[in-house]
Amino acid sequence: PGNNNAISYVYPDSAVIVTVAGPDTCLWTETFLFECCDDPGLNGVCCDTVTFNLDVDSLCTFDPCEHPNTQFPIIVLRDGVQIGTPDYSFAWSNGTNGSATSVSLNDLPITVVVTDNKTGCSDSITYSINCGPCVIKAPENLKCFYQRGQNLSWSSVPNAVSYQISFSYNDPKCCGNGQIGFSTLPETVNDTTYYVSGTNQCFSWWVRAVCADGTVSAWSKACSCAPRCIISTPTNLSCRVVKGGQQLTWDAVFNASSYDIYIENNDPDCCGNSQRPSVTTLSVLSNSYTVSSTSACFSWKVRARCSDGTLSAWSSKKCSCGLVIQPGGPIITPATKISVNGGSLNVEDFTVTTVPNPADEFVDVTVNYEMDAALQAQGRIVISDMASHEVYNSAISLNTNNRIDLKELTSGIYVYRIFYGDQLIHTEKLVIK
Repeated sequence: PGNNNAISYVYPDSAVIVTVAGPDTCLWTETFLFECCDDPGLNGVCCDTVTFNLDVDSLCTFDPCEHPNTQFPIIVLRDGVQIGTPDYSFAWSNGTNGSATSVSLNDLPITVVVTDNKTGCSDSITYSINCGPCVIKAPENLKCFYQRGQNLSWSSVPNAVSYQISFSYNDPKCCGNGQIGFSTLPETVNDTTYYVSGTNQCFSWWVRAVCADGTVSAWSKACSCAPRCIISTPTNLSCRVVKGGQQLTWDAVFNASSYDIYIENNDPDCCGNSQRPSVTTLSVLSNSYTVSSTSACFSWKVRARCSDGTLSAWSSKKCSCGLVIQPGGPIITPATKISVNGGSLNVEDFTVTTVPNPADEFVDVTVNYEMDAALQAQGRIVISDMASHEVYNSAISLNTNNRIDLKELTSGIYVYRIFYGDQLIHTEKLVIK
């Protein structure tokens, strides 16, 4: 009480009645209620008594419990009605600030703070999903493929948030490399792929799925990841006439379990006859094969095959070595031995290569033989046409490359012979394109 035009204080949560008496007995009275506000808003609004009735609604079209890594949108409701900007501001616990956000089951729970921009009042709500006990199956469709290493993959499993993978290196069930086997502890990965560097490791492997609550599936069936066979193309193809036919040989190829030979009889690139060509393909286990005819004319090439079926590229084509012509004389074949300095040498110990054949402007001839100082280091090459006319005759050095100039010779089929001393050690067709 008092008779003043102002008061200096009031008590919290109290009422003050002011009565003003004016002239001519005029009287005016007003009652003021003074209340405390713990959460003041804008424009004198006290947020203590403001209610938002917030809710979060999912726009998901699938079961997040079965696909815990898949994103889906969620929105905010107030009193059952969707709200948004600019009337409201949003602050999500995942760092976004839109009226909606995207989450997966693994991102939950998530909280949003909503502010009414007109009153300055705020409220919050937390969204989560209770999936109950996790039911999870073992992964399927395990695969292993090679691309700068060994790449493992499997199908995605519903309810899985991660996977565990385990290895058995040098597993005798799929490797057979004779090395000591060992297993690894399960390793956790978050994707349906796994990369193993290198291509020479052999192992079997398993994978299982893991739920968000730690429940694990059974292990998958084992999958083999034996390294793909790496195999090169056969080289140093050679043909020589032996007793009973023409022996085809080539250098053995690492990892090869067998070889495929492609033979084209009467190939016009190698043969001067007019007979119709025919093709034969056969498989052999060693790096040699004998055609049971000393006079057959054909071309041939070879490729290597791994035990897992992997094939190399075909070698270059080579001509047969039958139809050996001695100028002015009958068809002959080299002897198996030659006499030198009172002793004898095995003709098969001489290795002769001609590259390329078929040739164009030149051919490189190499005659290799391991010899002692007492033996001469030179031989001789003689080239004849199919009419037995000698067209080239020159000395050649052993154990080195000899380039023969063919520019003066016309295209066709020739026979070249290699002599050591005066004795024939090798004869073969030479095709000039």
